[in-house]
Amino acid sequence: MIREGRPEDARPLAELVGRAHLHAVGRPADEGVDELEELWAARLGGGARVWVWDQNDVVSGVVALAGRDVVSLCVDPTAQGAGVGAALHELVLTELGEGEARLMAPAESDQSRVFLGERGWREEPEGSGTYVR
Repeated sequence: MIREGRPEDARPLAELVGRAHLHAVGRPADEGVDELEELWAARLGGGARVWVWDQNDVVSGVVALAGRDVVSLCVDPTAQGAGVGAALHELVLTELGEGEARLMAPAESDQSRVFLGERGWREEPEGSGTYVR
């Protein structure tokens, strides 16, 4: 189920993002889990609008929106292929409404490039990890 993110989600989100980044690009994220937890605490504290996919009290996906920028769309590797990312993506498109938006993803992630390309996002400039729609 999708719900709004809560402050206590900061650590689970940091861990999820770390696992997903490693899965997507084959190396750990530049930031450690503690740094990522601080980032998510800031986002959850008002720096962004955050929604999570909560399956039996386990956070397995997240989407975060700061203004017109999708600053995170991430799914735990164990939940990929189950429609979690698609559901979070649809939610954020509804929230965005009309107009241009940006989305950031790891530049090295072919998986992100395919997922986003199939949904109308284009990488600009190519290889940058910044997508527009």
